[in-house]
Amino acid sequence: MNILGAVSGHAEPQVKAYCMYMHFYLGLSKAKLAVLFRKAPSCIADWIAAYKRGNDMSRKVKEVTHRKFGIERRKWLVDLTSVSSFASLGSHGKVLERRAIQINQEDVIQFANDLAVTPFLLESLVFLDEVSFDNRVRGEKLYFRGEFTRKPRVSLLCWIGVNGLLEASMTEGTFDCTKFACYYKEFCTSSGHVYQYPGPHSVHILDGAKIHCSAELICFLRDLGIIPIFLPTYSPFFNPIEIVFGLVKKLLQCQYVENSKRDLAEFILDVLQMYTNRSFHKIFASCGYSVSGFNPGVAFNVPLAEFGFDPQETSQ
Repeated sequence: MNILGAVSGHAEPQVKAYCMYMHFYLGLSKAKLAVLFRKAPSCIADWIAAYKRGNDMSRKVKEVTHRKFGIERRKWLVDLTSVSSFASLGSHGKVLERRAIQINQEDVIQFANDLAVTPFLLESLVFLDEVSFDNRVRGEKLYFRGEFTRKPRVSLLCWIGVNGLLEASMTEGTFDCTKFACYYKEFCTSSGHVYQYPGPHSVHILDGAKIHCSAELICFLRDLGIIPIFLPTYSPFFNPIEIVFGLVKKLLQCQYVENSKRDLAEFILDVLQMYTNRSFHKIFASCGYSVSGFNPGVAFNVPLAEFGFDPQETSQ
């Protein structure tokens, strides 16, 4: 009988039965039992009341309900995470499922409408985000690992277009609001890639991270003639740069040796060089971006009507 189990968790029926024996046959008071079992006196009183009513001493099992998602929607979420390009690039299925289950349909429709009222060519789109690396290469589990020295984390701020990686800025540690704004402004004004809308690389799509949402930065972009559009929350499926980051991490796992003397930043830059002047048309298409516009149903792997979209509404 696990009496000590009642201390830190829910009491088992045998523990409650032993408590009833001590109360009715040995005459111990509720206060004394509360001390012995380390429960509140009100809890002991509830056990006694339930016993007097003749109720089962087992804890009631609540029926699992899914108020937000029906059976079809839950099946779609599981299928989505299993066939997604992100899963094949090493993203953990549970992580993707947790993200997918938070998707707000209204946010997706709003994002589709924002793109619909902003006519664009594929060459107009720029996707940007940050990614971090260190010298811990994740792969098969090791039974023995020698002495390991963790090197400083390297973070990249990258911009991609349909024809490849446009530019990457690197920093040690992570990006804060000041660093992000500084590198972003430098990219917009000095890289030579960015033009006023509707020119090339004039529609910038980024997620809603706090460092991306500075009012001063948004005003700066609009003053330059750049149109910023924010992705729906928990929707990496619409961001091609996430797939590119997955490809870079795959190469890192295959080619970089943990604890090697080779500089990690130098290695990452060499890998990124492989993605400059490289067609990302297929990656863009897998996320729903094509010459005909944006179709969120492609990234979700379902027709728009099945997901609840009105095709006429998203194309207006």
